[in-house]
Amino acid sequence: MFSEGCMNEAVSEAAARLERAVGRLAEAVAKPRPVAEPAAPAGVPPEQVAALAQRLDVSLAKLRGVLAELDAPEAEAPEPEASRPEGADLPAEPVAVEEDGLPSHAQPPAAHPEEER
Repeated sequence: MFSEGCMNEAVSEAAARLERAVGRLAEAVAKPRPVAEPAAPAGVPPEQVAALAQRLDVSLAKLRGVLAELDAPEAEAPEPEASRPEGADLPAEPVAVEEDGLPSHAQPPAAHPEEER
């Protein structure tokens, strides 16, 4: 094993390394810490939030305008059921229906009256 002389030398070296490490730590603690810049706020930048809010306000105004047009008394009201001829909303030619209740041939979708083409 180790002789007493080697042991004393190893302990002395360890003590010296420990003293140097403590000295370096003391120097590091004594130095002023750099001031960290304030962190940017988390989330979306306020400018982007404001732009989105503006776009939403415009969209809501358009929607309110359309709803007001639909609710206006001068808006065209659908014909009352009694004034329509019987079968006016049925297709011109009869449609064959399979057992599952679906038409036997595909039909193109009916155009919406307000749809632009």
